[in-house]
Amino acid sequence: MAGSKPTFVVFPGSFHLDDCLQPMISELKAQGYEAKSATLSTTDSKDGTIEDDVNLMRSILMPLIDQGREVVLVLHSYAGFPGSVAIRGLSKSEAQAKGSGGGLIGIVYMCAFIPHEGVSLLDALEGKWLEWLKPDNGMLWANTPEKVFYQDCPSNITTEATAKLKGHSLVCLTEKEPPVYYNKKQFDGRRAYIRCTEDAALLPARQDALMEESGVKWIVKEVAAGHSPFFNKPKVLVQALHELVDEFERAS
Repeated sequence: MAGSKPTFVVFPGSFHLDDCLQPMISELKAQGYEAKSATLSTTDSKDGTIEDDVNLMRSILMPLIDQGREVVLVLHSYAGFPGSVAIRGLSKSEAQAKGSGGGLIGIVYMCAFIPHEGVSLLDALEGKWLEWLKPDNGMLWANTPEKVFYQDCPSNITTEATAKLKGHSLVCLTEKEPPVYYNKKQFDGRRAYIRCTEDAALLPARQDALMEESGVKWIVKEVAAGHSPFFNKPKVLVQALHELVDEFERAS
């Protein structure tokens, strides 16, 4: 929709309900963007699959695109796994070829995993859970989140955020990734990575390696924040997203 701002659709990663994104969503709206978020199906679930998350994402994205909306998809942490599948056929060029005036004008990985087909998240961690990740009773749990997710956040935010964390389906974290689409030419000039320089969960060096191993070019924006920039740096984060919108539009 020429002349109008795109709609942002944002998904949190493992363990988090989507209300954690509210500071970011509020800032996007304050800047004149429409913005939506949703909790992943695999959060607080013992048997949720990547496909369940893919279906959830597409159930939100497709109606917007069918309405002719231009959309920017933002994926945090684990959400990179289902998001890389959910974008199939939804790029702006593909949507417009089907008669829609909308489509995904950009995809943004926010300190997120960039998956490969046939590789699980556990595989991406070299087959061993990090010391702060604990499997129990069909779910994975995050220990010491105050150190790995919120170490740069004010104590009141850390306390509230920690209390809301849930377990995450082990099934989706150990199953092999379906075919991915972020590496297709339709997303050239439209794929970006928010590199969080203080991240203690997905270390900056690992973020760099993920981009390098993907084999495609990324537009990179750095945010001096930990794994939860939506809490600690919402204004800085949204400024980076605003700049990315300009770059995505120049790719048209």
